[in-house]
Amino acid sequence: MESRMPGSRCSGWGTVSVLMVALAGAGCTEVEHESRTRASATSGAVGEVCLVGRPTEEGVECQAFRAADGDLYTLLGDLAGLAGEVCVCGQPVELSTCMQGTTIAVTRIGPPQTCR
Repeated sequence: MESRMPGSRCSGWGTVSVLMVALAGAGCTEVEHESRTRASATSGAVGEVCLVGRPTEEGVECQAFRAADGDLYTLLGDLAGLAGEVCVCGQPVELSTCMQGTTIAVTRIGPPQTCR
């Protein structure tokens, strides 16, 4: 028999589900924060990252990009010019559907020597 508060139409499972989702999200945020902090240290503008690397076929939902240091990123936005070794600049994205690496909202793509 389920225990319910008088006048309540819900069991306690809704509260448990919400708590589990909240706890699961907390772990992902910390990992993403560490990646953003590490990547931001290599750029000149606040919040913007600039990475030298190459596009790869590793992306499930989004275009993948392997930086020269070996880190995996996924890219969103206008990807014109993404071929061979390039410099990709943009803002780290907190939430995306890319499912892999750190996601970057691309603001520009250029030759590797244009990275700061």
